[in-house]
Amino acid sequence: MTEYRYPTRALAADYARAAAGVILTAAPLALVQIGRGVMAVLVALTITFVVYAIRTAYRGAIRVSVDEQGIATRGVRRTRLPWRDITGMRLTYYSTKRDRQGGWMQLQLSGPDNVLRFESSLDGFADLARRGYAATQSRGIALDSATADNLRVLGVRVPEAS
Repeated sequence: MTEYRYPTRALAADYARAAAGVILTAAPLALVQIGRGVMAVLVALTITFVVYAIRTAYRGAIRVSVDEQGIATRGVRRTRLPWRDITGMRLTYYSTKRDRQGGWMQLQLSGPDNVLRFESSLDGFADLARRGYAATQSRGIALDSATADNLRVLGVRVPEAS
């Protein structure tokens, strides 16, 4: 069995972004007299950054275990998806720059009862994508062209569609 987790380095950067966002949006609420419209915008932004911090804490608590039978997560909640029960896979890329040089990927593995999502900052992300691909192929599940292209970027040999 192999276990993966999100690295502290990646989580620290996300926590720093969340803290900066909360400080920059909440400080004016506490320090300056502002109108209702501006206050509503700042409150909404503060809530967004707090939710981002909670989501980061959730990722930090997750441990992903992979073996020949399937994938399991433990942390805030426990889930298990046997490879034989996989019903779908999507691998999406989110660009942060116009030249598509910055960004991240998200892997979604679907089963009959749950959907597991992982971001590319997870240690072992490429291995998880390879195993998910192998599981879909053994079950005869077709992948969309974007998923196939993104798998190729990760170095997975995916045949071109005919």
